[in-house]
Amino acid sequence: MTMPTEADKSAETIVRECLHEERIARLEGRPEERTIRASFLRELVVSQLTNDAADAPMFIGIENAIIEGKLQFAGIGSTTAPLPPLALTKCEIPAGIELSDSAWTSVKLDGSQIASLAASGLRVERSLLLNDVIFDSAEAVSIDLRDLVVGANLEARNLGRRGRARCSVRLDQAHIGGSMSMLGAVLSAGDGKCPALAMTGVTVKADVLLSSSGATRFETKGAVRIVNAVIGGRVSFSAASVDNAGDECLVMDGTEIGGDLLLDEHDGRRFEANGAVCLRGTTIKNSLDFMGAKLFGCPDALLLSGAQIGANLILRKSKLNRFEASGAVGLTRATIGGEVRMQGARLSGEGERFALYMDETIVHGSAYLSSDGCDRFEARGLVDLYGARFDMNLVLNGASVGGH
Repeated sequence: MTMPTEADKSAETIVRECLHEERIARLEGRPEERTIRASFLRELVVSQLTNDAADAPMFIGIENAIIEGKLQFAGIGSTTAPLPPLALTKCEIPAGIELSDSAWTSVKLDGSQIASLAASGLRVERSLLLNDVIFDSAEAVSIDLRDLVVGANLEARNLGRRGRARCSVRLDQAHIGGSMSMLGAVLSAGDGKCPALAMTGVTVKADVLLSSSGATRFETKGAVRIVNAVIGGRVSFSAASVDNAGDECLVMDGTEIGGDLLLDEHDGRRFEANGAVCLRGTTIKNSLDFMGAKLFGCPDALLLSGAQIGANLILRKSKLNRFEASGAVGLTRATIGGEVRMQGARLSGEGERFALYMDETIVHGSAYLSSDGCDRFEARGLVDLYGARFDMNLVLNGASVGGH
């Protein structure tokens, strides 16, 4: 009797056998040879919670499958008994996936094509991986990760870069035990009413990386809001582009950052903001770095009212680009623990408006509003230093001020 080959078996049979042998099920062939039912996949997962748990797979690892029907996992699993690791890589899930209020050991959806993802209240013991996920929908997609709890890392590199759908992400009140990375992601506010990325009240134990990755740039069409957050490491927007059509585009009011905040040039590409960057009441343990950045806002391009910066404030020329702000740079009642470095910067307040105001700001080091090589410090507008205190030097060598 001839034994059936892999080609003779159904996709679901192959998946079941591979998972029983603790192997990733890699499906190949025509679409019909790679198609499995969502209900079949749910049955495999739920078997962990039944009396047959001893025969249930230790993990769910499937590659290159087409999943027929919506994956419904809402409300199953618990933090004391999480579901097994779930890894659906390079899969097609045209009806979407629902993970809200479920609990897993780990979740990986890298490279999958998904119609929608709802995961508010999701609990993941280890990492949540959404790298290179494609949302191929004619409508805008809002990825709901509110109240997410992740024990290790959240990774979503290149999210939204491919596919037709415009993607926004909601991470309000999330808790991430490691780092958060959205390198090279492309996010959009969709209808324009909600932010492209919302992270109000989020807690991240390590770094937040919202910057470029090689040739791919972190970009948003819409605001980024990281308000009243607590971030244990650095935050990087290096070489990113944040565009909210002139309205407040990056808002980090009241956020605490345990490392540097980087909004600088990287590999010759500048950080660019179309709309005010607002850091009102923000606490930064180390430096705030805008080297080579380009900001636009009206009337203010950068607001640092009441900010606490532990080390240096860097608004200076890089090797390739001057720091440029079209709109005022405002530092009312800010405290800078190190130096203010504005060598070669160009500030423009338009007409009689302020280009720079530092009233009642305290700088514990020196402030350099001076030249960098052939490039002068330029302020095309008023400069207000009323009540500012400089514990060391105020250096104005080569400065050009168009106001008073």
